[in-house]
Amino acid sequence: MAGYMKLHKNRLGFYASKTTIYEWFDSVHGQPYQHFLPKHRNRPKKRQTNKINRIMISDRTSVHDRPETIENRGEAGHWEYDSIVSSKRSGAAAALAVAQERTSRLLRAQQVPDLKPNHYANVITSLVAQHKALSLTTDNGMENRSHTLITGALSGQPPVYFTDPYSSWQKGGVENGNKMLRKYFPKGTDFSTITQTDVEYALARINNKPRKILGYRSALQVAKAEGVLLGGGAVRG
Repeated sequence: MAGYMKLHKNRLGFYASKTTIYEWFDSVHGQPYQHFLPKHRNRPKKRQTNKINRIMISDRTSVHDRPETIENRGEAGHWEYDSIVSSKRSGAAAALAVAQERTSRLLRAQQVPDLKPNHYANVITSLVAQHKALSLTTDNGMENRSHTLITGALSGQPPVYFTDPYSSWQKGGVENGNKMLRKYFPKGTDFSTITQTDVEYALARINNKPRKILGYRSALQVAKAEGVLLGGGAVRG
């Protein structure tokens, strides 16, 4: 076929090499016609993949291994943390790192330029460093791969527990905190355009709001009563 087309190229007005013909037979369009070939063949072209070898989070401890006192919020000093990302439309890598103490519902947040694991771990550490921190709970996002940096940097080396995949309800406190922050930074926000002053304003409003679940006390009042605040002026009153 290739030889015939080459010989009569001027009359036919087109030409296809042997390689091109066989590639067509191997395609989804040509495979139904392979039985017309002298030797049947079915050698589909291998798909090229751009898969990146995902390195799972090492040294994970499951949320199911948390002591009962954490589960029932019977002891202050246990935190959950998460992130709120910029809108995809903005193309920005900046995000908001968020941490909430489970008993008092005290909320802390700080802008982070990106979610690279080391950067993110350093910001989470700074959020809870001046507070009572006995444990932390988070999800399985790749930004949490450097969780051992948090444990190593904090006093007492608190463990980090990980929720089950697709089980955000297992850290429902910080998820609710995210929703409250969204009232100030709605979906579509580009976090590279906000300042930490903007974040602190939102946190002050949230942490000083009397809440029914706290007996109509504020998160800041409960945090002070439960000894969560160790750094004095770490949170604005």
